[in-house]
Amino acid sequence: MRYVHVVDKAVFDVDLSKYQVLFHSYCARLCFEGYVTESYRSAVMKFAGLKILSVQDEYDRTDHLKREIHALGFDVVLTTVPQHQIELVYPKEEFPNVTFVTVLTGYVADWNLEQKGKIVPLQDRPIAIGYRGRNIGVRYGQLGFDKYEIGRRMKEVCAERDICTDIEMDAESRIYGEDWPRFIRSCRTMLGSESGSNVFDFDGEVEREFSGLMCDDPDASAYLKTLAPMEEPFDIGQISPRVFECAVSRTPMVLYEGSYSGAIEPGEHYISLKKDFSNIEQVLDSVNNIKLLSEMAERSFKHLILSGDYTYRSFVGSIQEIARAHSRTSGDGRKPDNLQSVASFSSQLLRLPYQSETLDPKEARVAETEQLLEVVLFAIVPTVKQRLVELFSIENVGEAGIWKILRQKIKLLIGWARSFSKLAWRVFREMIRAIRKRL
Repeated sequence: MRYVHVVDKAVFDVDLSKYQVLFHSYCARLCFEGYVTESYRSAVMKFAGLKILSVQDEYDRTDHLKREIHALGFDVVLTTVPQHQIELVYPKEEFPNVTFVTVLTGYVADWNLEQKGKIVPLQDRPIAIGYRGRNIGVRYGQLGFDKYEIGRRMKEVCAERDICTDIEMDAESRIYGEDWPRFIRSCRTMLGSESGSNVFDFDGEVEREFSGLMCDDPDASAYLKTLAPMEEPFDIGQISPRVFECAVSRTPMVLYEGSYSGAIEPGEHYISLKKDFSNIEQVLDSVNNIKLLSEMAERSFKHLILSGDYTYRSFVGSIQEIARAHSRTSGDGRKPDNLQSVASFSSQLLRLPYQSETLDPKEARVAETEQLLEVVLFAIVPTVKQRLVELFSIENVGEAGIWKILRQKIKLLIGWARSFSKLAWRVFREMIRAIRKRL
């Protein structure tokens, strides 16, 4: 298995004939012409193994993305478009030999199952309603507007009633790293809305016409009405990774009405808020009902987290099955007999981050190194657990006892791994500085 950099004019010099599967991450966005290096594109075209593409934000320059799927010859596309709407975006007659598999935008990573720090009882949390949203502009239609509007209106409503909130939508108020889960745990409830967009900008015309028009523009409502006919055929609203983050933290959510990928139900897993705020009084009553909130938080935790249905482990298993079903002979004539590399690759690239996208590049690289080491460590936990049972005959210890032993050792190993990765990064950084000085 190997990870490679393929954007920003990077030179791709990997011999792909040694590999059986190529997994292209959504991070290297194919909808932007020239973003992915040409040397990589050429290598992918010649690659004879299985090609899997993961895409998100497919509503941006969709036609160019579709041309790239054809040109690079992808066999499987992991899409966020629901199966019943695939034909609207990727018609079968255009893609007769491509398999489109609907996936979520994020899942629950194994190492997020155990929250760092104590889960604060809901009655002791200082913030009644918390939220961090974005003003991403009107070009993304109603779903994009909702991310801004739900925060703006709730902040206004709560201010009138002296309800303690921490609601912001500006870039300066974004929260990153370990401060983000800490913030979630300090909130009694968290606002949210569906992720994605129903405005499919196939040819880039919407981007050109609406670029720079933001959700706080006085004419935003008029612009949304203009886009409404484009949105009507689609229903791409998705569950956001934030829903999983809140479930792990036992933080109930107040969400706009929506389908949320069919993963959660109003009243059962979240408090439903109408987009016209017509039920705001009932919602605020629910926010003050600790018993109702506690029961909802537990239901969400059991359904989304403990069930295992939304973990990366489950996701990777499905990708392995897809890879096996589509496996074919690679360039050197070998038949792939172990596709674990596909699982590891997809698990690492599509993991659920704590909003780390705008970290300083240097800090981000350190974080990625640490997370990769954690992935390696936690990937072997099930095997180690089984070996403990087999070698030391501790069947009677029980699940909790085994995990207690493992957690102690793994925690120590992760501490070493983090220290080593930080030290390695410092050494590497100093080497680069020394080289630059000589040049």
